[in-house]
Formats: sequence, C-alpha cells, structure tokens
Amino acid sequence: MWSIGPIGFTAPWLLLGLVALPILWLLLRAVPPAPIRRRFPGVALLLGLEDD
Repeated sequence: MWSIGPIGFTAPWLLLGLVALPILWLLLRAVPPAPIRRRFPGVALLLGLEDD
C-alpha cells in the first residue's frame, strides 16, 4: 500500500490517475477542440412570415 501523508491509496493506478489529471488538463487547454460550424437558418425563419 502506498501512502502519502494522511492519504493512503490501496490502488497505485488511482494515484497515477490523479497525477495524470493535471497533465491531461494542460493538454486539453493547449489544444482545444475545433469549433462546430452551424449555419443559421435565417432565411428559413423569414419564409413563414406574412405581410400585413
């Protein structure tokens, strides 16, 4: 069993996962996902209108 101060881990993979979280966070901040392009259906919204 690994223990660091008052925190004891029975599973060493949990400790490695906790160490990997900040690294993963930095990678995701450095390389954000590409934005999703969505077309605004402005013309489709205007087609249903009627003149008074």
